[in-house]
Amino acid sequence: MGAELNRLLPGSKVIPPDEDGALTRSGKRIPGALPLDALIELEGIIATLTDDERRHFIPRAQGGETGEYTWHFHGRRRERARISAWLRKRRRGVLVVTGAAGSGKSALLGDLIVRAHPNLRAVLQRHGLIEEIPADEGPPDECIDLSMLLTGATVADVVQQILGALDLPPDVLGASADAQVKKLVEAITVRGRPFTVLLDGLDEAQEPVALAGVLVGALANVEGVRIIVGTRRSTRDAPDSPDSDQTLIQALPRRATVVHVNHDSQAIDAYVRHRLNTAVAAGSLTATDNAITSAAWIASGRGQPFLYARLAVYEILSNPQLLDGAHFPDLTQLLTADHAALFAFGLNRLAKATPAAQPLLRALALAEGRGIPALDGIWTAAATALAGFVITENDLASLLRQAAPYLMLDTEYGQTVYRLAHRTFQTQLAGECGPRHQQLLLEAFSAAAPPPNSAMINPYLEYHLSRHALLAGAVGWKLLAEKPDLLDRLNPRAVAIDAFSSRASLPPQITGVAYAYEQLERLLPALRRPTRELATLRVTGVPPNREGASTWTLAWSKLAPGRTPIDLRGNSTGIIALAVMPAAQGNVLLASGSADGAVQLWDARTGEAARRPFLGHDGWVRAVTAMSLNDGNALLASGGADGAVRLWDPDTGCLLAAVQTGHPGGVWTLATVPCSTGETLLAAGGADGIVRLWDPLTAAPPIELHGHTGAVLALTVVADAGNERPLLVSGGIDGTIRLWDPISRAARGEPMRSVGHAVRALAAVPAGGDTYVAAGSADGAVYLWNPRTGEAVGLASCAHSTAVLALAAVLTEAAPLLASGRADGTVRLGSVDGRLAQETLLACPSPLRSIVVAERQLVAATQDGLHALALPSVSA
Repeated sequence: MGAELNRLLPGSKVIPPDEDGALTRSGKRIPGALPLDALIELEGIIATLTDDERRHFIPRAQGGETGEYTWHFHGRRRERARISAWLRKRRRGVLVVTGAAGSGKSALLGDLIVRAHPNLRAVLQRHGLIEEIPADEGPPDECIDLSMLLTGATVADVVQQILGALDLPPDVLGASADAQVKKLVEAITVRGRPFTVLLDGLDEAQEPVALAGVLVGALANVEGVRIIVGTRRSTRDAPDSPDSDQTLIQALPRRATVVHVNHDSQAIDAYVRHRLNTAVAAGSLTATDNAITSAAWIASGRGQPFLYARLAVYEILSNPQLLDGAHFPDLTQLLTADHAALFAFGLNRLAKATPAAQPLLRALALAEGRGIPALDGIWTAAATALAGFVITENDLASLLRQAAPYLMLDTEYGQTVYRLAHRTFQTQLAGECGPRHQQLLLEAFSAAAPPPNSAMINPYLEYHLSRHALLAGAVGWKLLAEKPDLLDRLNPRAVAIDAFSSRASLPPQITGVAYAYEQLERLLPALRRPTRELATLRVTGVPPNREGASTWTLAWSKLAPGRTPIDLRGNSTGIIALAVMPAAQGNVLLASGSADGAVQLWDARTGEAARRPFLGHDGWVRAVTAMSLNDGNALLASGGADGAVRLWDPDTGCLLAAVQTGHPGGVWTLATVPCSTGETLLAAGGADGIVRLWDPLTAAPPIELHGHTGAVLALTVVADAGNERPLLVSGGIDGTIRLWDPISRAARGEPMRSVGHAVRALAAVPAGGDTYVAAGSADGAVYLWNPRTGEAVGLASCAHSTAVLALAAVLTEAAPLLASGRADGTVRLGSVDGRLAQETLLACPSPLRSIVVAERQLVAATQDGLHALALPSVSA
């Protein structure tokens, strides 16, 4: 504390405590109109609440700014009564509070928490801060065991907090989402006592759909467990651009009770009147009743939500002249704008007060996690870098006073952090920023980090600095790699996740962390360097640079370069098929089909289950494929032993359609065929030797393509040379490879024949201006065919001695490579032209079923699970 005081008060002397050891205040401003004894009582009660309750729910219930003890909550009696009735009657289940962005969902939930706390409710009612309501309209006393804000939260974060609230050990950390939730359910079941949890801000969580489907869905079935969820309808919903998408609502359990928070013009009118009249009574505002009535009438009559009214009131309080008759046009303009214009009005006011305001707010917009700390000068360092001039702690203190409604206090990793109060503000401020701004932040944060062995690094840097490097691109990773002492003090898992998400080339030092993050996590930062250097040497062949080392380092190692697989944890046994699934915000998921009939989505970066299993197939699922549609959305298709192809919404897991293909022996392979006409077709192959092709968005029956004399085992798509239309390629047990024109639905040219062995796998591989078809054969060879000429090109240098079951193209920065897998569990990598000697990448203990390339990783599915092998040389 002394160091922080000296930093904040340069040149000042810290006054020692008196003889009783107490610090004496020169005075105390009593906020609002509360007498001192009531204020002390209220502060004492609020101090017993959790961080989320103090910093999120209570301020939202107040409807004012942080530091005030006036209460402005109005309306929502019907919604509150409905939630309260549910709490009195239900013993288990899910209740969802939803509405448009800024409609007051969090305020309603905050009011519920206040009224469920008997001591807090009593003192507020006694002093007239909240109204008394009939008992049947309010919640039962102490009915909520845990209240959480989900901003930036993962499934693991929520599971850990629930375990802590139940006084249970957090012994599930590091497991998959499914495993964590399973253990949590078991712990709650064994505990045998009722438990109610309130989760607000699902739409702002890091894993919203997984939280909705995996966690809430599982807890909803536990006797005695009740969950209240506050959320927008989808993550894309915004105050000025509402979205009709219902993704998050659909991801929650279907039997959930839904309470809609709709527009309430009467409540907004009362809110605006109360806030302005309170300011008049306190002497901070001079205004006539007519002026206040006009402001309330305009603010409540435009269909804008509570958020807008709150921001507009604050701007009026900051510009009291707006309520003068002479400035009525300015008031009307303010109250008839949208949220973006209102925020711009506030920014203009703040910029006039201090030029430091905008860079300080922009630093918040670019912050990662739950917000940026002021501690250790992190926030001011970021703002200084963005502004190009020095921003002081005094500038920061001024902003905190003048921009209160635009800011939100939060906690992360044991320290207070600040963030913008609404995502709309973040979008507006961050929209003009790019990699260069992230580079400035990275440089500033690196300079703000304490020197090695002198102090602990701030948690914000420890967990989020690598994210700024990722957003800065190749130059960001280079800057971080040039500071090995700083790199070794960052959280290795965070660095690995960001590295695997990178589209830029990774320096060897970063690659080393990504490979060895599990081992590095178990070491103290001062002891990580040799392990990182050993991993770097192993996977890149780059020896350590011992110049400037502040700790012990690797002297030498006699080691053959190689790669170490990373297991993707989860209920991943029995997987037969894999596909890469594009997701929202540029993320990538893996889709899998299993022997038990389940379809599952996984996070390609971490291996965690991203959704609940999609169930519906009767028997094994041997084929999955992603379909990207023209409107930007995507579907997931799966084919099974039951002969059906099912179409799923990947965000919600909802079954959209089921097509009986007519394959009597089941569907063995699927492919998505984008056509030059704009439509996207789906192709299926099966045991009857027929390829079926259809548009899944229409009711038209599939077109049958005949030619194979045995089961069709593989499908892929290649570009037609000299013509931008794609061709469908099929391979079968008859040893032939056939080309099909998806537009004319006819065979293209003569079939390409292998050497008489079944074609078990196909892949399209670009090379030298052409696109070749690679065919994995039952004899262990990988044949290359030119679809333009129909002739064999040669053999790829990734052959096996037994049947090749899977192929995947690996597009590196140097040259295209080809990965192949076989039944003995080995995965090999070789070049298309045969000039590169093959390399065994992975030897799995059970047969290999499928391989794909996603997020700079080669992911292999075997009988016992999924395994990811990082490939840092892969290009985007």
